[in-house]
Amino acid sequence: MTAPLLLSAMLTLPHPGLPPGADSLLAAALDSLTLTPPQMNFDRNWAPSVALPDSLAILCLQDVFAIPGVLSGEVAAASGLLATPAEHSGGMTALIGFARGEQERYDAALASLGPGYVDSLLALVTNLWADTDNPGPWGGWGAYHLDRGRIPPDTLDAHPDTLALVLEGWPRLEPVDPSVLIALAAGLSDEGWAAPADLGLPGVEGGIVGFDLSGPVTWVVGGPGPNRYLPDCGFDLIVDTGGDDVWEAAGCAEGPFGRTVSIAIDLSGNDRYSCPAPARLAAGVMGLGAVVDLSGNDTYDAGPISEGAGLCGQGILADLSGDDWYSADFFSQGAGCLGEGHLLDFSGNDAYRTYCFGQGFGGPAGHGVLADGSGNDCYLAGFRYSHAPLRPEDNRAMSQGFAMGFRPVVAGGRGLLADFGNGNDTYRAEIFGQGGAYWYGLGMLFDEEGQDCYNAAQYAQGSGIHLASGCLWDGGGDDGYFSRFGPSQGAAHDLSTGFLYDASGMDYYFSDGAQGFSINNSAVVFIDSCGTDTYSCGGDGHGVGSWSRGSASCGVFLDMADDDRYLGRGGDSLSWTDGAYGAGLDAPAVIPPEVIPPEAIGNPSELDMDSLFSVASEWDVGENRERVLAHRQELASRGMEAVRYILDEPLNTTDGLALRAMEDVIAANADSSLPVMLGLLDSLSGRRLRNTIYLMGVSAGEPARLPLEGILASSDTLATRLSAVQALGSIGNPASLAAILPLASDPAERMRRQVAVTAGEIGDSLAIPVLEVLSGDSLLDVRSAAEFSLRTIGGE
Repeated sequence: MTAPLLLSAMLTLPHPGLPPGADSLLAAALDSLTLTPPQMNFDRNWAPSVALPDSLAILCLQDVFAIPGVLSGEVAAASGLLATPAEHSGGMTALIGFARGEQERYDAALASLGPGYVDSLLALVTNLWADTDNPGPWGGWGAYHLDRGRIPPDTLDAHPDTLALVLEGWPRLEPVDPSVLIALAAGLSDEGWAAPADLGLPGVEGGIVGFDLSGPVTWVVGGPGPNRYLPDCGFDLIVDTGGDDVWEAAGCAEGPFGRTVSIAIDLSGNDRYSCPAPARLAAGVMGLGAVVDLSGNDTYDAGPISEGAGLCGQGILADLSGDDWYSADFFSQGAGCLGEGHLLDFSGNDAYRTYCFGQGFGGPAGHGVLADGSGNDCYLAGFRYSHAPLRPEDNRAMSQGFAMGFRPVVAGGRGLLADFGNGNDTYRAEIFGQGGAYWYGLGMLFDEEGQDCYNAAQYAQGSGIHLASGCLWDGGGDDGYFSRFGPSQGAAHDLSTGFLYDASGMDYYFSDGAQGFSINNSAVVFIDSCGTDTYSCGGDGHGVGSWSRGSASCGVFLDMADDDRYLGRGGDSLSWTDGAYGAGLDAPAVIPPEVIPPEAIGNPSELDMDSLFSVASEWDVGENRERVLAHRQELASRGMEAVRYILDEPLNTTDGLALRAMEDVIAANADSSLPVMLGLLDSLSGRRLRNTIYLMGVSAGEPARLPLEGILASSDTLATRLSAVQALGSIGNPASLAAILPLASDPAERMRRQVAVTAGEIGDSLAIPVLEVLSGDSLLDVRSAAEFSLRTIGGE
């Protein structure tokens, strides 16, 4: 069952959202604390008057078992946005009508507010996310206005209640479904365009096939060649029909400055979006700002508030194909505050980098989503804004499925990073991120499958911090989780909840204060469903529930199957408690009997030699083991026919699995096969000769010893002599030491090493003096081989 289907199925379970089989283990772990699951859900909403609360964030704060169910709905919605768009047949007419409808909605919203309030709110929300201590290229009150050549309003009263009142005054509009806009863009592929001409329109360089400056929605259509769109390109709607284009502004809506809708659509080409100023790329600031790029390997390089950022509005960036690169400053790549932001990448091996507040970020009354459809992707966040004074050498990330509000008066929203497919993905954040949250936020990271790596500094990987809820869900693969400091990896601190679930794979977890770590009146659940895993906690972990404010937290750690290793508290196939209200349980490995249906083995007796040898040379592991062994047995049973077959063309192989099949044939027919091999020796050279020597040693046994010693004495080729020494070690007769030990002084390092190895395999004390000399060799491989053989034989 794939991860999205599994998430949907979870909604029907007794505890909403718990993975299959976890109910009974959870009950058993909590029973050791004389608790039931509902008792983990004590009141954690200690600031009920907080402004702009998100109902789903409050639900997950109060009910830790609701977290995966809420995640299920968010992931399903994100997955739907990445479905193949159904082309809209309305063409430019429908697209212009769509844009006009959004203009009217935002124009009405702005008209309902006083201009003074709008101006102050604009200065406030753009300044909320700028770090005035580390502003980068811009920051501080009024920076956004000054960048646009406007006079900023007076600063607001700094009292926290003022912040809440100003933010609450914005009438939050219902966001549009990004799929509607994507379908409209896809429908333009069949539009009949005129021949391009250079019309000299302001802000546009290159061919143009049409434009309109007279309607309520102004628009321009660029031709199929390369175009450049400059920051002063004043059209509400820009469509480019092809070519490798440069966009210096695209999809930048600024309602207070007269543009409530800005849409850019690029139909094809490897394009570069270079927009360093704030809110110049796929940004909706009190409006709808959107970019849809249908194809090509594209580069997006932007300043803050970009690449799918909604501030009191909606920002959409959708890229439907190609290997793409995204780089942005803060509040970008699917970020929302008093609005909604989406970054949707349908396919390709993509790379994302942002400094802070991005990659699926939800601020107050905001919803931010980064959804990536498939490919091996890399997500980077942090690197600029110091987390001083707590950890000044590290930087804040607050990204990758993260949400936050402003203590103590304004709640956070919802942030989701959802990566679909079976790509091997890398997540690198610094402090705060990867399915984390702060102050009434709900942060979620979902990765469907693949060999993934999660690396963070602190407060990450499914952790809620200060009245918040965090969740990380990984659907499968051999994954690595690393966080230098806790709380992390399924943790919660200060009236919060956390949830980490890994569905399968051989996983590695390293941190301190992690893996079911719950402190300061919180609740957390950590579940690893199956796989041989390694858990390491430098501090407390593996199920911790601390005391604070006179009452306890509860942390539960569950490993549901297979053999695991613990470096710290906990142990394989054990249960434990932490002395307070933390509990851990590692379920014993359950290995069902291996049943191989007859049809899976096939009918090796009916195969010709080529087909039979091909299957016999496959990996004999897992479900394939019985099948391969049956074919090897059939191959060996064919006697001299099989011997002659393998000593022909297959003998030149470099495939170790093919040699395993040959070993079985020679061993089963040793008496008859050795004369054939001896008869071939004079005609063989290179790999064919070395493989024959190998087979004589491992399969023909003692009758092959003297011929092999003869080869050793007569050959002047190092590779052949090495093969002979190795083969004599496989036979293991001490009589061969007389031919082998003199080679201990050979100038070739590999020969001296092989002599040491072979002497240990033969295991006779006669070799001890020579091995003692080799144990002082200047080269590590020779010395260590001699030392190991001495220990094997029993020498000093």
